[in-house]
Amino acid sequence: MITDSAGRQVEIPQIVDHVICSGPGALHLLTYLESQDKIVAVDDMEKQRPQFDARPYALANPQFKDYPIFGEFRGHDHPERILTLDPLPQVIFKTYSTVGHDPLELSKKNRYPGDYFGLW
Repeated sequence: MITDSAGRQVEIPQIVDHVICSGPGALHLLTYLESQDKIVAVDDMEKQRPQFDARPYALANPQFKDYPIFGEFRGHDHPERILTLDPLPQVIFKTYSTVGHDPLELSKKNRYPGDYFGLW
């Protein structure tokens, strides 16, 4: 059990293999943890906004351009796109909960039977 940034008690699996990172700096922070191999999708900044191509973490991880898109940069997530990902993310790491899609609404919209979905 963890306490997420919204103060909720959330149970996550001992081993997390599939994640997405939403919001400013979320993907950057995950690469600092050397866990970029767990990413299953990226926001459109990684693929469709060339003015941001000089970010060091992105230069070190050109494979990000090959992942599917789950939303727009700065936390503007698309719940419907998230539900089409294969594999589905077990956890969404989200920074700045007041920017973009509301994290609690995102969590409600992305519940699916049989799989874990967490948000923090």
